[in-house]
Amino acid sequence: MMSNNALDAVANPATPNLHEMDHGRQRAESVARSTSSYASDPNRPPWEVGKPTTEFTSGTVRIINWEVKDELTSQPFTNPSERIFKDAESLESYLKKPSKFMNAIRVVHALNAPWAVDCSTQWDFDSRKTNRKKFRDWAAEPQTYPRRYFKDRIPGPEHRITHMKFAFDFPAVHKREGVKNSHCDKQEGVIRMEKPGDAGTFAGTGQTTAFNSCFRRFSVICQRGREVETLEGHMWGINPNQPPYQIIIFETSSHNTTDLNLSAHWHFSGCDPDKYGLKVAETMLNKVFDHLTASWVQVLELSTSHTRLLEDKIYEQPDDDSPTRQLWYCSKNWLTFERLLSSHIRLLGDVEESVNSVLRRVTPPTDGGDNSSIASRDEDYEEKDDAQGSNTKSKGTRKWTLQVQLKDLQRCSMQIQDNLIKPTTILGDMMYKSIAIRDARQSLELNSSMWRLSWITFIFLPLTFMVGFFGMNVDTFANNPSIKWYFVAVIPMKRMYRDRQNFDNVAWDKHDDAEEESQMRLRRKDTCGQVEGFVRQKCGKPATLVSPLVIGGLDIHYRIHLEGEDLSSDLMVRLPWPHAAYFPGEKVVYEAATSEYLRLNTHIPTAQVLDYGRDSNVGPFLILRRIEHQGDMTDALAVPDLDPSLTPVLNLELPKSKLRRLWGKIAWCLLEIVKPTFSRIGSLVEVDGDFYVGGRPLTQNMSSMTQLAHIPPSILPLVNETYATADEWYMALANMHMAQLIFQHNDLVSSEDDCRNKYVARQIFRRLAKQGRLSTFGFAQDDWSASAKTMLPRCPAPDGSGPFRLWCDDFRPANVLLGPNDDVAAIIDWEFTYTAPTQFILDPPWWLLFETPEMWPSGIEEWSKAYEPQLKIWLEAMEEKEKGVSFLDALPLSAYMQESWKMGRFWLNYAARKSWAFDAVFWTYLDELFFGERDGEVLGKDLWKTRLHLLTEEERQAMEPFVQRKIEESQERILVEWDPAEANQRLSELLFD
Repeated sequence: MMSNNALDAVANPATPNLHEMDHGRQRAESVARSTSSYASDPNRPPWEVGKPTTEFTSGTVRIINWEVKDELTSQPFTNPSERIFKDAESLESYLKKPSKFMNAIRVVHALNAPWAVDCSTQWDFDSRKTNRKKFRDWAAEPQTYPRRYFKDRIPGPEHRITHMKFAFDFPAVHKREGVKNSHCDKQEGVIRMEKPGDAGTFAGTGQTTAFNSCFRRFSVICQRGREVETLEGHMWGINPNQPPYQIIIFETSSHNTTDLNLSAHWHFSGCDPDKYGLKVAETMLNKVFDHLTASWVQVLELSTSHTRLLEDKIYEQPDDDSPTRQLWYCSKNWLTFERLLSSHIRLLGDVEESVNSVLRRVTPPTDGGDNSSIASRDEDYEEKDDAQGSNTKSKGTRKWTLQVQLKDLQRCSMQIQDNLIKPTTILGDMMYKSIAIRDARQSLELNSSMWRLSWITFIFLPLTFMVGFFGMNVDTFANNPSIKWYFVAVIPMKRMYRDRQNFDNVAWDKHDDAEEESQMRLRRKDTCGQVEGFVRQKCGKPATLVSPLVIGGLDIHYRIHLEGEDLSSDLMVRLPWPHAAYFPGEKVVYEAATSEYLRLNTHIPTAQVLDYGRDSNVGPFLILRRIEHQGDMTDALAVPDLDPSLTPVLNLELPKSKLRRLWGKIAWCLLEIVKPTFSRIGSLVEVDGDFYVGGRPLTQNMSSMTQLAHIPPSILPLVNETYATADEWYMALANMHMAQLIFQHNDLVSSEDDCRNKYVARQIFRRLAKQGRLSTFGFAQDDWSASAKTMLPRCPAPDGSGPFRLWCDDFRPANVLLGPNDDVAAIIDWEFTYTAPTQFILDPPWWLLFETPEMWPSGIEEWSKAYEPQLKIWLEAMEEKEKGVSFLDALPLSAYMQESWKMGRFWLNYAARKSWAFDAVFWTYLDELFFGERDGEVLGKDLWKTRLHLLTEEERQAMEPFVQRKIEESQERILVEWDPAEANQRLSELLFD
């Protein structure tokens, strides 16, 4: 059984004692002192020669170059050359000017110089897209705010080039010294604090000194590469003007000078940059993270002093509510510190991994020569066991580590909890209780006064009314002009029409903050203890948490070991994130029923559900039998060693036979899933061991609509609503698309024409659903679409009244766990699974490329071109598993899938399920498949004009008022909380039923 100390280690990896925290502060103070007198630092590298640094002020770029005079004759490095630039023109000229010698190593430090980011094509920031924020945006932003960190790495072994990019915000302290309205005071995110000192006062507590804690930003690029003479361009390492080693640091600060010391006066012997370049990069990174650690220690010391001053004032007068604003201000800042420091701890681990696994990938170290002197210390080597079990040191496996800085930051994390968050919480509770007592006393006194006032009012109010009534001298309605107010708002068009739709960024930001906070709460020690106690209560045995926690997209998984049981009997407890998974209680109930139904009624291996529920002291829960496995299908299919935070990429180098074999295993699973049939469309529920369709079809799109677009849940299908026909469900999906257009308040429409495009497409789609045409599109019964008249489909449509089959919105290769020899061990994560129209099952899977069509970088048409070769292999795998057995109307499922892609049914059902892909799919594919070719010269913003005639007169009349209202709403940048009745009334105004 795991001890309490072990549980502490699971929930809180670092729990330093007071001596360790003292040690961390002393080390950070030493680092801080070194920034001003680096030359005297005894721990500096032996090849550094300490000299005073050049004064470095705001709006400048400092470049340090080491050059080799003649690489062929092995002439040594020249002395480092240092240049300071204060404008873009001189920097541009310098970067483009050819060097007389070979640039070997370069260090660049830009302070408050956003003009340096775009001054030259030499800065290659955007060679790869990122999910949310590009490096260029971080480096060029004029002000810093407390955001999470950014990281990206770009391996390029084919060009022998490797980039590593990261950026982070951190707090730094500056003394105010009586200066008002400074740039730092005006900066958003500035935190004002005080501590006992020599000047100023703080709420009567005595002499204090005032400080500002502003947020700084470091945006760092480390590059290692080689010149390739046959290639041309401006990417670092290819351009002959660029050295093979570069470290570029963009610093954004509210102060005019930097505290970061980058000593330029180093001396090298020899001419090979490989001997020193990587060491320079590591040293610079150490300086950056040492500076980060020192800043945190200084900020937390000041924050602790500030909290104690506030504590003294509140204890002196606990019923005084004047510190309330300051208390909430502090509480908000401490939580910001906690989230920010947590991201820095993750960043250190990512950077350490990147340096050791990526920057060293390009050119392996060579044996012999002076190279051994660079990594001569024992701690720079990793010990490995040979076949005989002896310990040997392997050359070329030197590892760089940030463990010292990481431990310091972990100590700081504990200090935030113990010295800031907990005391502030206690102060708030005490103050509000004292204020409540004071207010109760004042309320009694007020009641006595109100009793006397009521008697006076009772006597004089009737007299006053009568005097006023008989004293009026007004000729009613005579010469009384009518007044009309017209409010007209003309909103300029911000950008041209785009066929891709955006989430509501206001809702997304709110969702991100809440999701991160809930994840931290679910990972805390007290939550882990609650889960252990909960399982102990359920199973009647002592339960112990087994680290690590497994964090999924919508759930957190706790592995639990029961005392006296084998490890193979461990349990998995799944808790939905409160702000990542909307409708968590429903989701758990439907998922549990689906998983157990498939386990009992098919050959699919699934984890046994031991217990589940909507309500408990840990929230909605699902307890499963843990399945031993060796990874999932994504590990076998995707390109290895990619950043796990990014979407996987299909490994195109896999042999076709292996790809067909792996996809064949998933095809077998799908053939098993579609065997059971049901009489209604909806979600499975389980009652006393019986399974039936008793809940609404809970889709992934419905969850996204509520959390990423703030769509009111009241306009979604009712919880117990099920559907009898495919046409009814297509109609419900069309209504939800219309609801997204109506209720997403921000970022969905970019102009009036963009809004008209979306309005016309949704009204047409809904009309076709209402007419029952969507369920027959692309089948032999299709007698209305333009595509059916030319391509002549042969597969008959399934009966729209059933039977229906299981469909999982979130099914993908990651759901398939693998055992030995890549055999299927289990299929997991049955969330968003429901009985759906059979039409959905007849489409080929969208996940063959892992990335969704609407997120493909070059658009859905290019996605289609990349998808077709993989679809061919998938259909071959399907045919092998079908073995000639028919699925529907004497035709195998693979034949339906092939015709679905050919006729465009794939795109119809994909658009029906995906609100944010709907417009891209409708105007790119469905519109012309439905109604024939458009005029090729029509601009994207004018697509609505080509189909406006298909709308009814009512729909056309309602369009312009709706467009004007939508444009006005999009400028407000708010989230609207809708009353259920008002929301349904607003939706019905545009449905015209």
